[in-house]
Amino acid sequence: VLSKPSALNDNEMQVVKKHVAQSLGLVKGEKGITPLMLDMIVNHHERLDGTGYPRGIAAEKLSRAARIMAIVDVYDAMTADRPHQMGEEPISALRYLLANKHMFDSELVQRFIKCLGVHPVGTIVKLNNERLALVMEGNHENPIKPKIKIFYNAKHKHHITAKDVDLSAEKELKIIASIKPLDYQLNLARLLKEHLLV
Repeated sequence: VLSKPSALNDNEMQVVKKHVAQSLGLVKGEKGITPLMLDMIVNHHERLDGTGYPRGIAAEKLSRAARIMAIVDVYDAMTADRPHQMGEEPISALRYLLANKHMFDSELVQRFIKCLGVHPVGTIVKLNNERLALVMEGNHENPIKPKIKIFYNAKHKHHITAKDVDLSAEKELKIIASIKPLDYQLNLARLLKEHLLV
């Protein structure tokens, strides 16, 4: 079902929803599994307003850990590539989480953004000077101003000598968008290997 090249129908979604009970069955009674872990497995698809699954329980019955897992799970699901669709940009997933205060704990969403950054490490961003850069390090004080490595001229479509820049020290330079590597025929795996995995 998960490798289906098109969107899932209602019956297939019901099959997918069974993963919660199946996961619980796999780990229950195993050595090292704590009640906290079981809580996160059972409740990571529940929502504050009771619209989640498998039990449809609401805010007062959801632990802090389950609320955190819900945020992380949705972010991962939205940004991951699937057989039937490309993942969304991190900023879109964060906007979704922020916009749905009735489903996600807004204080925890804010903390998640502060921890992860608006533009997570490894994201390719476009700057207001027509350059592309790889996000190298987040900025907990100002999540929209991470440390980056500028490596590409987007206007003329060619690589340039890489330059490290701390956007928190720059007044004029700013990120205007996250971009998909394929939009510029960039090999993200190679870029990460060259610039991040040192």
